[in-house]
Amino acid sequence: MFVFDAGRGRPSLPITDNNICSLYATNFTAKAIADLLHCSPSYVYNRLYRMGLTMRRRYASVSDPELVNRVSELQEQFPNCGAEVWQLHYRHFVVIVV
Repeated sequence: MFVFDAGRGRPSLPITDNNICSLYATNFTAKAIADLLHCSPSYVYNRLYRMGLTMRRRYASVSDPELVNRVSELQEQFPNCGAEVWQLHYRHFVVIVV
């Protein structure tokens, strides 16, 4: 995974912006991205910041009444669904529930 160069210091990592963006787009956390790419979460945050992206902007600003209405609708449509199905519906609604 490491690319060793003749210079001093820590070896550079062959991580492209595309690597980080593709994982970011699939809703991985910074820690999960860092674990997969063998780097630190702060490295992921810094690279996202340089690309104009942040982890916080992934959350939608939905008002409480709007969220309550949406949850009520989903509960009526799918009264017996489990937690995983709820998360899929919330992600479709552009709300990431952690």
